[in-house]
Amino acid sequence: MPIRIRNADITKIKADAIVNAANSALIMGGGVCGAIFRAAGAERMRAECEKIGYCPAGGAVHTSAGALFAKYAIHTVGPVWRGGCSGEEALLRSCYRASLALAKELGLSSIAFPLISAGIFGYPKEAAMTVALSEAQNFLLENDMEICFALFGDPKEFLNTAVYRSLSVYLDSVSETEIKNAASMTAGGSEAAFCRVLSRAFTESGRSGEQLSGRANIGHKRLKELFSGESYPKKEEMLALSVALFGDVCRASPLLESAECRFDGSKKADLIVRRLLETGCKDICFINLALFAFGEEQLGERLE
Repeated sequence: MPIRIRNADITKIKADAIVNAANSALIMGGGVCGAIFRAAGAERMRAECEKIGYCPAGGAVHTSAGALFAKYAIHTVGPVWRGGCSGEEALLRSCYRASLALAKELGLSSIAFPLISAGIFGYPKEAAMTVALSEAQNFLLENDMEICFALFGDPKEFLNTAVYRSLSVYLDSVSETEIKNAASMTAGGSEAAFCRVLSRAFTESGRSGEQLSGRANIGHKRLKELFSGESYPKKEEMLALSVALFGDVCRASPLLESAECRFDGSKKADLIVRRLLETGCKDICFINLALFAFGEEQLGERLE
């Protein structure tokens, strides 16, 4: 299943598990923690947390989700930011690993995270986002789960400032002539041709199906449909596969052309993807974070 970044209230998200940015005592706090307690039913969640009693930084425990749109609430304790030299990153990574491992143990297929430690614990948002996405992607290289990050605030705050500025300058510099002359992104090629090119590119990549799924942000089931020709790829899936298999605009051409697709110079999303590939970025999660920052549709399997 794919990773999705959303500007949303986590207490309103439907998922098998909602992750609470907890404190070690598992008591109702402020910020996200307080909001989750109130939405779930504060007294009920307080009683369940009291039975557990304690969770160390970097660990995760679970309770029922009460009135949330979920089966479980997973409580994880992030580090307080102390400048970055006190093991904060290792603890933050442990939060995501422990939460995802617990969700897997519980047999869940979807999970929603806030950006752990990036609120009152003071972890810089950009750095916290980098950790969150890398741990989610690493998990999906061997597992299949829908992972959502529910963020609060200005979307561009979560992207590297220099990258945001560079992309803004690039988008502003694209001339009207380039836009008018750019080939449009269409879909309508032969399914058989697409399947042949996709299968050949996959074989040559040497990656496993799980690795391709994680790198393309497309779930295992959906990937099988695309390989078998049962379903034709959407534009966001086509670009995601191009990033995962080639990571290069020119090398991706055969796959795109098999579906009669090209980068559309009149579309901001296509320009952002093309620019990041040209500058050497091959990380689908980072590309999607950039698209999120500019309010554009993310690449990969589209969630309902």
